[in-house]
Amino acid sequence: MALHPWHVVRFQLRFQTAYGTEFQDFVAEIFDRRFGGDFFKIKPYGQQGDKKCDGIVKSLRKLLQVYAPQSMKSDATIAKINEDFAGAVKNWADLFDEWIFVHNQVKGLPPDVAKHLISIDGSHKKNVTHWSESQVIALVEQLSDVHVEVLLGPLPDFRNLSPVTAEDIKVVVTAVAQQLPTHEDISVVASGKLEANALSSNVKALLRAGTQKSRNVADLFHKWHDPELGERVAAAFRHKYVELRNAGKAGDEIFEELWRFAGGGKYLQSSRELATLALLAFLFEQCDIFEPAKVDA
Repeated sequence: MALHPWHVVRFQLRFQTAYGTEFQDFVAEIFDRRFGGDFFKIKPYGQQGDKKCDGIVKSLRKLLQVYAPQSMKSDATIAKINEDFAGAVKNWADLFDEWIFVHNQVKGLPPDVAKHLISIDGSHKKNVTHWSESQVIALVEQLSDVHVEVLLGPLPDFRNLSPVTAEDIKVVVTAVAQQLPTHEDISVVASGKLEANALSSNVKALLRAGTQKSRNVADLFHKWHDPELGERVAAAFRHKYVELRNAGKAGDEIFEELWRFAGGGKYLQSSRELATLALLAFLFEQCDIFEPAKVDA
């Protein structure tokens, strides 16, 4: 089942920003929901630890080793792989045929790490593979609607965004405004920005949905007692956008980072998440935060 763009973006937000045990728990939850009792989640237990296994899919004879540091360094990662693979072979050899290194390096592994994984493939008669975002989200796509909503939150009714109130927008906007009290003017740019920013169909669909409430954002800025609120919010996003662009990020990656910057993914109420989307849609339409539309010569 293809996921709704809302759930795709929420998955990417969580997958790409979880580290350590948080990422490990997220991956384990996905495997548990997909394979049920056929999946054994392993947790460290006393002096035994986890015996170098984060989980096993019994019938498929797949053993997981999940690794998501905040910064992946080649030497440390290779040492981790060697230790975990050797431990898995020592403790679980008769229970698995495939050793899967699960990570969240969506742009790719460091070359030395990739070469090392290839070099140990076949060692001890075990297949060595690696999984990142595309393989893990494929499991999420196999889940029932109920499991997807428990994992990633309920799907809003994009045909009716009336649950999004002025108070929801106010909470999101004021949180952003406090992050960078700089005065800059909001400027309007040309249309066609969706294509110019190389955004995926999922993100385009969300931005188009968000425009249903972007007028409410504009009204809030117009009526707010502080006439410089809109400028401060735009400045905060502009500053963050430039920082991300200079770091080599582009397209969906920038959109997701800005979603997180605005608090997306942390609100329990779907109306607050939709308010975050409405704010991004407004800024995308009205401000020079993203790349402008390309104009034919």
